[in-house]
Amino acid sequence: SLSRKEVTAIFDDIVAFADIGDFIEQPVKTYSSGMLMRLAFSVQTAVNPDILIVDEALAVGDAQFVAKCINRI
Repeated sequence: SLSRKEVTAIFDDIVAFADIGDFIEQPVKTYSSGMLMRLAFSVQTAVNPDILIVDEALAVGDAQFVAKCINRI
């Protein structure tokens, strides 16, 4: 798990990559499946994991975001 300091250090990168605009301030329960996927992928890749398993998560994203994700991987 990450400390508050670690989360604060990567928060801006997470928000920028997820690109969900002002919805970042809304409760997650109001997010669409695509918005949830964007945020989840952004969080998981912001911590530079040694292993990243991506199943069908990118299927709900638009083509531009999918390309952005593939580039990040």
